[in-house]
Amino acid sequence: PQLVTPQGADDILSPAFMTSFWVLVCFGVIGLPHTAVRCISYKDSKAVHRGIIIGTIVVAILMFGMHLAGALGRAVIPDLTVPDLVIPTLMVKVLPPFAAGIFLAAPMAAIMSTINAQLLQSSAT
Repeated sequence: PQLVTPQGADDILSPAFMTSFWVLVCFGVIGLPHTAVRCISYKDSKAVHRGIIIGTIVVAILMFGMHLAGALGRAVIPDLTVPDLVIPTLMVKVLPPFAAGIFLAAPMAAIMSTINAQLLQSSAT
């Protein structure tokens, strides 16, 4: 039961830690070179406002889903010894094989896309 509390087992997540984490997540994305270039290239202010709204909704859904999967994964698979494997193991355990394959391949595609954008941006400057 303590594994799914907001503070974690043995209260390891203090309010100061969570505040610093959310500041890093919220403001750290602004400084990423490939994100900054995309934000600068908006067509007009209407596109900026639409991007802010849509981006906020998408990031909120993604973050909520990832945090919920991690917390519930510890509850569903309590004997897991390596915490980094909680989400892949949860996918393999609860999803059909085809869907698990797609969801396990998607992060690799995102990693490759991000690395591509960062290398392209760093070579241009």
